[in-house]
Amino acid sequence: MIYVDTSLLVAMHVTERDSERALGWFARIAGAQLALSDWTELEFASALSRKMRSGTLSMDTRLLIDEAFSVTQASNFQRLEVGSADFTLAAAMVHRFQTGLRAGDALHLALAKRHGASLATLDRTLVAAAGEFGVVAEIVD
Repeated sequence: MIYVDTSLLVAMHVTERDSERALGWFARIAGAQLALSDWTELEFASALSRKMRSGTLSMDTRLLIDEAFSVTQASNFQRLEVGSADFTLAAAMVHRFQTGLRAGDALHLALAKRHGASLATLDRTLVAAAGEFGVVAEIVD
C-alpha cells in the first residue's frame, strides 16, 4: 500500500510546478493500492483555500477540482481512519526536532507506519524524516 501525501495530490489536481511529475507518477503506478486519510482531505481543502485567498484559483475552478478529487478518491484510494494512537505517535515523532518534521507531516507518517504503507510525496524533508521512523518513502521525481 502507498500512502499518498497531500502535496502530491494537490499537484495532481491543480496546475503548478510539480504537476507534470505528479501526474506521470500516478500514471506509472496505475493499479497499485493507494491510501489517503481524513487528514489528507483537510489539508487538500486548506491548500485550495490558500490558493483562492492568493487569487491563483477561482471559485469555478475550485468546484471542478473538488469534484475531480472526489472522483479520484472514490475510484483509486482506500481511506485510512485517523485515531488517537496516530496523534500520539505523530507527537512522539515531532519531539525529534532535528528531523524538521511538522505536525501534519508527522500525522501522515504515523498513519503510514501503523498501516505498514510506504509513502509517496514531493517533500524531501518528509522523505528524510520517514527513514528515521522506519517508513519507506519515495520522493516523486
